[in-house]
Amino acid sequence: VYKTFASEIKYAIVEGINPMLERLSQDGILMYVLTKRSREMLNLRLLQSKLRPDLFRGIYCSEDVRYTKPDPRSFDEIIGDANRYGICIEEMLSVGDRPTDMIASLGRGLKFVAVLTGSYERKDFAGLDDDCILESAAQLTEYLAREKYHVV
Repeated sequence: VYKTFASEIKYAIVEGINPMLERLSQDGILMYVLTKRSREMLNLRLLQSKLRPDLFRGIYCSEDVRYTKPDPRSFDEIIGDANRYGICIEEMLSVGDRPTDMIASLGRGLKFVAVLTGSYERKDFAGLDDDCILESAAQLTEYLAREKYHVV
């Protein structure tokens, strides 16, 4: 039932997201996707939102990880991969649009930025500094201009 219902919900295109991701990729920023979704559902969402999967160093779906968000251990595979590139956890930034993303990220010691392009509002990210809540994921380059992180 969920699969049928969820596939009927169309994801919107976030204005400016692909050029921003392309620029981050060209700048050598390693980017990953970590989702509780199945690979089949994520592929549908990527297609609907026109996000380019080739811009990500790794894409981890529910089938690929032992733990899922909000469990902080859900980031273990990504952190392990980034460590092989000499990137430590203090250099990483997690970006998400759900409170469970925030719980998992902060619980694992990752810096977290919330984006309000999902169904949650600013108030749902209580305790997060205002400068760590962006109206759109497309504003991420502005945030990164202030600090250097590898986006997860």
